[in-house]
Amino acid sequence: MKKFITLVAVGIGFLAFASLASAQIASSLHNLSSGGPNGIKGAVDEICVYCHTPHGGKKAIDPAGDWAPLWNRNYDPTTGGAFTVYNSYTVDAARSNPPTGVSKACLSCHDGTLGLNQLINWPGRGSGAAFVPNPDSSNQIGTVPPGVNNMALIGRDLSDDHPVSMNYADALSYGTGGAIGEDTHAAGFRASAGSGNRWTVVNGTVTLPLYGSSQATAKVECGSCHDPHEARSFAAQSGTGGSVMFLRAANTASALCITCHLK
Repeated sequence: MKKFITLVAVGIGFLAFASLASAQIASSLHNLSSGGPNGIKGAVDEICVYCHTPHGGKKAIDPAGDWAPLWNRNYDPTTGGAFTVYNSYTVDAARSNPPTGVSKACLSCHDGTLGLNQLINWPGRGSGAAFVPNPDSSNQIGTVPPGVNNMALIGRDLSDDHPVSMNYADALSYGTGGAIGEDTHAAGFRASAGSGNRWTVVNGTVTLPLYGSSQATAKVECGSCHDPHEARSFAAQSGTGGSVMFLRAANTASALCITCHLK
């Protein structure tokens, strides 16, 4: 009997967690469904489908074979024009161009070149030319409705955005670390830790992920600072609820910045 009660309790806890996760997406700006609360909408009344599909997703997000998480966007970053990546005299680490990995997944909407409805696998009868209810390519972010959340339109000029798709271990900087006054990684950046494909940078209660198969190749990507499924950090920072930044932690007292940067 006790075992049965325990199983029921675990089941209820899982359902509550799933419901909470669903509620976070449904009330956020990443709810692009036709019946959603936001100005930017797609053609179908499902939420997850605008990014993910359980079957028939994109095996690689570009011809180079870069991975994608069951990606449902019909996106090839090599055909939308050139990217301009961030550059300054303080940057030592090379930036990949076009961006790599999870950053491409984000840019498949946020570079403004692909309509929301340009999906691989539609709800219902599935993918393929036999059933494409609305292949509209005109409703890119920043175009419909005009002026709605223009900061979401990052575009293909990334020169005014935090650099992404660069090896974290290669970055050098002056800072206040163990080698004060030296232009090194140890002086300017907190060390990463982890194993396998899980590498992170941790400072107190803030943990930021890197993306790569080893400590030497783990990269800073869009997902290092942003979680597309999470809206709580904005509410915690502003006290007003809502979600526009999808930050992995509130940046109060620059907590997010100084997780990596020793300044």
